[in-house]
Amino acid sequence: MDIRTDLAIELFGNLSSSIEGVSLKEKKLLYNLVVNEVNVENEAGSKHIGKPVGKYITITSEDVKTRDLDIQKYTAKIFAEEIKKMIKSHLNKDLFSTLVIGLGNKNMTADALGNKVCDKLIVTRHIYDMIKNQFSHSLNNMSAIAPQVLGVTGIETFDVIEGIVKNTKPDLVIIVDSLASQKTGRIATTFQISDSGIIPGSGLNNPRMELSKKTLNVPVISIGVPLVVYARTISFDVMQSLFKKANAGVLSDDRVDEILNECVKETVGDLVVTPKDIDVIVNDCAYILAVGVNLAIHNKLDIDEVISYIH
Repeated sequence: MDIRTDLAIELFGNLSSSIEGVSLKEKKLLYNLVVNEVNVENEAGSKHIGKPVGKYITITSEDVKTRDLDIQKYTAKIFAEEIKKMIKSHLNKDLFSTLVIGLGNKNMTADALGNKVCDKLIVTRHIYDMIKNQFSHSLNNMSAIAPQVLGVTGIETFDVIEGIVKNTKPDLVIIVDSLASQKTGRIATTFQISDSGIIPGSGLNNPRMELSKKTLNVPVISIGVPLVVYARTISFDVMQSLFKKANAGVLSDDRVDEILNECVKETVGDLVVTPKDIDVIVNDCAYILAVGVNLAIHNKLDIDEVISYIH
């Protein structure tokens, strides 16, 4: 079956056996939170898993969906810690400038995550020279922009970002985007961090120019949350579940493809599905990501100070 997902952990889970060049580490924390680290170590591993060489961190917790504030704060803290580790692996300094880019179309709720995160960031670049001594470097240099999509602006997102990077010269770029998942259960419960860059729209079969260290000449960290899933994927899960409950065995992927091509593709095509309460979900996910990014960049602030800033 053609796998439609932006999550490295799902691609790793679909491998039939351990693959040379790809490794997985896992740790379990409070609130049923699990941190998985998939390392794609070389080109052979990249070819097998279908992701560029790099590190992919996923933070997963079903309890996040309860909207409990303590769980959200804890998730944001862990998220910030993982971003800090990734930053340190690329930047050997405490003071650095960061450009945060929110991808997506703000007019489509499930694609507005990047825009909403940018709205909650503590941007300081415009006043950094004035505040850096006053706050004893508790605030780092951060700027943010949500450049919208090609269909709205008529300009390729890469061209906008490349121009901003060349002119503002950040030490680090963080890119925020909505992701696609292979499983409905991962929607709004899984947060991915990667240092391999991102190809906007790739999860929805509309790939644009790659945004990475290779193309922007600056370290790039991409973060995101799966907010959509393909109807075809849901159909696959339902069919397998029905056959299992009917004690009819498990359909082969090839047979599932045949059935889906005959039925689903003819009726709904590449339909993308999102939950009915997506507006609430996106706001909650944007809050967690924004708190995490603010904590990671302004690393001398505690979480309560960050929250007071963005409210």
